[in-house]
Amino acid sequence: MSLCRSNNLLDLLIAMEYRLLCTGPVACIARPRERSFVVAELPELTIEEDGRYCVYVLAKRGLPSLDAARLLARMLGANPRSVNIAGLKDTGATTVQYACLPCPREPRELVTVPGRLWARLVGRTNRCPRRGVLKGNQFTIVLEPVSATPQEVMEAARGLARAKLPAYYGYQRFGTRRPNTHLQGLALLRGDLALYARELLGNPYPDEGPETARCRATLWRGRGCSESRLYEARVARDAASPGDLARLLPRGVLELQLAALQAYVFNRYLSLRIAHGYSLEERLPGERQVEGRPYAPVPGIGYRLGTGGKAAELLEEALEPLGISLETLAEPPPGLPRLRPYWRPVYTVPEGLRARILPDGRVALSFTLEKGMYATLVLRELAEPPECV
Repeated sequence: MSLCRSNNLLDLLIAMEYRLLCTGPVACIARPRERSFVVAELPELTIEEDGRYCVYVLAKRGLPSLDAARLLARMLGANPRSVNIAGLKDTGATTVQYACLPCPREPRELVTVPGRLWARLVGRTNRCPRRGVLKGNQFTIVLEPVSATPQEVMEAARGLARAKLPAYYGYQRFGTRRPNTHLQGLALLRGDLALYARELLGNPYPDEGPETARCRATLWRGRGCSESRLYEARVARDAASPGDLARLLPRGVLELQLAALQAYVFNRYLSLRIAHGYSLEERLPGERQVEGRPYAPVPGIGYRLGTGGKAAELLEEALEPLGISLETLAEPPPGLPRLRPYWRPVYTVPEGLRARILPDGRVALSFTLEKGMYATLVLRELAEPPECV
């Protein structure tokens, strides 16, 4: 099946340049979004009676995953850094995921913060769930028809069942409200302090709410602001040269920004691959074949690529407009974390996709995606941001 060029500016910003359906958006995510977008993690857990770690199933609403983990730690009297979560989930959604931490002497069975967080102890383990043990995510999303009837929206959704969708990294990978984390990673790699400061401290998202604008203006030091963003004040105050960034920024933030750059490079690679006329089912020289699917290389930071052929050529083509090369990725500035290269499928297939019309005329959509894939890959075929107004 041929793919269509996207004309959505947000798609183009993160190099998601092609889509499956050419008809354009027929719906939007119903408001309020946090009640119409539900995602649940599907982990592979081994529960052990005498395990040294406690596993909580954690439901959150309107909270970044890292803030939810810190809030859970505070409620349990634990070190916030000791809480392990297997994945970062959408802030503007209701999400169910797993949190793991060393068991306190008397673990609490239930932790609640009304309207924001609910966590229940489900057992003990000797190995905290990490990304590698996740099977995927189950999504349940309510759509509001916009330019089509409910029946047409349902039929369009059902047409995506078992479809081969380009396995792009979705918007959330680059920042839910300000999708520019990859540009921060690019600035780190190029040693460009001015670009980094502009992307980190400026460029508010067009529909930022007043609370977010207030927190940004105070560099997140005001009441009710995200504690996970306090490093911005250190950068604004103390960064005099590019070399200061690795010292001032938490390692986790550096890794997040560089990993977003890796994701952006993959998106550019995939879009170029499609633009050159290669089928999603065709393995190119330099790619791998895993269980019948082509896997493309995602270059590391601080590592040599380790592949060649057409795959290496496409990667160099993807990197050239960014002012970097595979050599730049292999030899980053001192102090930056090293991130390993990896392989990612060229396409993914939604499993168990179902759509039904609700009594109020909206359409409920449910499906499962393998780990590492985003609901955006399905939703962008039917609905474009922002949500209904």
